[in-house]
Amino acid sequence: MCTYCEFREEWYLRCSDGTKIFVAEYGVGEPIIGLHGGWGGEHSYLIDAFRGLERHYRTVLYDQRGSLRSICPSGEITLGKHIEDLEHLRVELGLERLNLVGHSMGSFLAMAYLNKYPEHVKKLVLVSPLLPRSPQGEVELKLYQELEQKKQAFRKRPEIQAELKKAGLDRPNLTDKERTWRWRIIFAADKIYDVSKWRYFRGGQAFYSEEAARKSKESCPEEYDFTEALKNHPYPIYLITSDYDFGVGSELHKLMLKNHSNVHFVEIKNAGHNIWIDQPEAFRDALIYCVGF
Repeated sequence: MCTYCEFREEWYLRCSDGTKIFVAEYGVGEPIIGLHGGWGGEHSYLIDAFRGLERHYRTVLYDQRGSLRSICPSGEITLGKHIEDLEHLRVELGLERLNLVGHSMGSFLAMAYLNKYPEHVKKLVLVSPLLPRSPQGEVELKLYQELEQKKQAFRKRPEIQAELKKAGLDRPNLTDKERTWRWRIIFAADKIYDVSKWRYFRGGQAFYSEEAARKSKESCPEEYDFTEALKNHPYPIYLITSDYDFGVGSELHKLMLKNHSNVHFVEIKNAGHNIWIDQPEAFRDALIYCVGF
């Protein structure tokens, strides 16, 4: 029986400015482009999220410019360049329309690409997505502030200290390995509901480029609005959300997209930002449903 990674291919997409974008493909069938979060993250943490699709779809993942395997000068890292890299990838793959699955900040890139190239997007699945526009008005701003308060409380929940104690990491003079474990528990606790699953959490530290994150963020507009682009999309759009993802929160999404008949929500219970770690089977079923076989 073949495994997911036996279908793996790796190559570099050469951009007009000389940047080489690392691309990895998994599986066989109709292509799905996965957009990782960050900014400044890289693709490998999404491999587990796409498991189960390899016999039906060819998953195409890549490191966004400035990230781990796609090194480029910081002056060449902008939102506009990220959008054009995705368009260049579409052309290189010979596809008229892209099937996009964006996680976290990858959802922002997916929406920004849709906004500029609506004719080149087919299926659109946004996982733990950013808001489709900047919050406006008293009701939305109040909800946004409440989410921030919930996020701060989530970061201080007693389960985190209990997990550190269980792992013997609530003491001074830790070894390097133990310091890494401690960091990973605290880092994972912000992204998953069940902190005991911290060992399944990938990425961070050397896998994250703070410079790429900073330059990408600097180039993003302070105010944005992708709601019209979403509303005008002729294909169904799916948002996979969770009840313990306080970085964004599905309440605000539903409020902002309440008049979008083409937008559908799939909410997974007892899960955080990286839903597939907390609820792997429920997430796999949701992703399969949203991309459609």
